[in-house]
Amino acid sequence: MVCDSEFNIDKGLRFSEEKVYRHDGFNAVCGKVSGYTDVGKISGEYIFTDKQADNVIIKASKSELAMVNNETSRKLQKLYDDLFNLEMKNCK
Repeated sequence: MVCDSEFNIDKGLRFSEEKVYRHDGFNAVCGKVSGYTDVGKISGEYIFTDKQADNVIIKASKSELAMVNNETSRKLQKLYDDLFNLEMKNCK
C-alpha cells in the first residue's frame, strides 16, 4: 500500500477562499489549498497565524494516520483534529 498523503509542491499548489482575520496581537489567514501528491490529487484546509512564531496547520483530505488501522494512529489523528479545530477558532 502506498500512503499518498503528502503535497508535492513541485507540481504546484492552488489557494482559494482565503480570508484574513485580525485579532489583538496576531493575525490569521484561513482558506483551502489543493494540489497533487506523487500519484494523485489532494486538498485541505489551512490556518496560518503569526502568534509568537509563524504557524501553519493543514488538515489534508488524505491522512497517513487515517490510513493505518490501529489504536495509536486513531488517537494521534484525534489529537491532530482537536488541534486543528482549536486553531480554527482563530478564523472568526
